[in-house]
Amino acid sequence: MAELKKCFEEHPSRAAAAFRGALDIRETIYRLPRSVASSSTPANEDLWRLNRELNDPAPCAFLEPAGGAFGWRIEAKPTATGILASVLWSAADLLAGTDSPLRECANQRCLWLFLDDGKNVC
Repeated sequence: MAELKKCFEEHPSRAAAAFRGALDIRETIYRLPRSVASSSTPANEDLWRLNRELNDPAPCAFLEPAGGAFGWRIEAKPTATGILASVLWSAADLLAGTDSPLRECANQRCLWLFLDDGKNVC
């Protein structure tokens, strides 16, 4: 990540573009599970966008020794997709299926989504 930080310090316009892209991806990732939680049809453009980002070349990931164990070293591209690749994969896994249904908070002012793995006692 030090290389990525250096790249963004040297190219502020690239950093700004990655930040704007990350915000767009965040909104797409929110809208898709929200459509599932509210039993509505997701927007085709949101699904298209997520699939496009998922198919962008992934960052290079390496497993390497780290303090008597192993850890990941990830070399992300200086783009929103490169930086957020693992978030995109997790969002897609969530949408692909879970044993717990996605729900929205019942409070109209709250925008939280959650996996409902509680048991109904009624």
